[in-house]
Amino acid sequence: MPVYCVPKSPNWIIEFTYKGKRFRKSSKTSNKRKALEIERRWRSEIFDHHVHGTVASMSLGDAVERYWTTVILPKGKKLTAKNTLYMLNRIRETFGPETPLEAITTAAIAKWADELLGNGLRASTVNRNVTVLKALLNKAHKDWRVLGTVPHVSKKRGKPDTTRYLTDDDVQRLLDASSPHLRDLIVFLLGTGARLREATYLTWQDVDLERTPRAMVRFVETKGGHPRGVPLPNHVRDMLKRLRATAPATTERVFLHPRNNGTRVPYDSPRKAFSTARRKAELPNVRIHDLRHTYASRLVQRGVSLYEVQRLLGHTTPALTQRYASLAPDNLERAVTVLDVTIADETVTTVAEPPHDPHKKLQDEQHELRRITKPRTLDKPLRGSVGPTAVNSPD
Repeated sequence: MPVYCVPKSPNWIIEFTYKGKRFRKSSKTSNKRKALEIERRWRSEIFDHHVHGTVASMSLGDAVERYWTTVILPKGKKLTAKNTLYMLNRIRETFGPETPLEAITTAAIAKWADELLGNGLRASTVNRNVTVLKALLNKAHKDWRVLGTVPHVSKKRGKPDTTRYLTDDDVQRLLDASSPHLRDLIVFLLGTGARLREATYLTWQDVDLERTPRAMVRFVETKGGHPRGVPLPNHVRDMLKRLRATAPATTERVFLHPRNNGTRVPYDSPRKAFSTARRKAELPNVRIHDLRHTYASRLVQRGVSLYEVQRLLGHTTPALTQRYASLAPDNLERAVTVLDVTIADETVTTVAEPPHDPHKKLQDEQHELRRITKPRTLDKPLRGSVGPTAVNSPD
């Protein structure tokens, strides 16, 4: 057996023989399936080393270039490719393009992650950078066969992200402080729950304003990789009709902003304009992504189920939508009304009589009539009599 357990150890032990040589080590896992997978990989590495010699080396710069061209670009997800490229460039600059992959150890990755935290990055941002590096190293190990083992680094733990929702007053102040082109984008985000890039990259071919009973937009390039359609509120539909009537023929993008020369160009990032608007509205901590949270919170507070909210937001798992569950107190209040009856009330509660059935009443009367007219025989003789006496009912 290639894996087995030993007393007083929760981890499976890997042991096998190859070419007369015995190999043995701990799998460092209590899961047998994972241990067997580790054993399979270890055998493959030993076989490659025996047949092809030592594992070929690759520099980090070459690995980044190969990972970008063969893994990220073929996915065709432009919205996430840009962020991934930014993190890949950061990794290459930090460790050096000429650094061999085997020199990127667990200690080196942990030190880099600590430095990112020290520079003010949030734990979630640091974890995303480390995840990209580990994905590259896993590819180099499993498929490219240029890395013997993949270093392991634990995720950083930080304060959970705050989910902020805007009140109706906050929304109005923000809209009043925004320029006209930014105001249209904010109205769209509040009315569809779209992510910023889903909205700014939206094209007219994915907008159906004539659909009945309700207009709809379709987001093709999403974070989860699954296109989704979102029905439009009437005021968002009317706003898009206005934009469509004045849209230039030079671009298919829906949301545009003016330049100094009078031309309008697609919105790539309205963050500077949004920062100005939130400062004027005295909402310094509001983020663009909070508009998506506001959309979800309004739905939940108006009685929309979490499952429906999950589909509208495009969440891949219900756990992501669960953060809004606390915003539906009415549902919880209705649930606990079953406990309003106390134990004392339950003991004095009378059981309601079944509905009147004339047929059953007639059957009961006939049964009673047969009972009282049927002759009865006494088991014991009456006092003063000699033998058994039959007592008949009067006619």
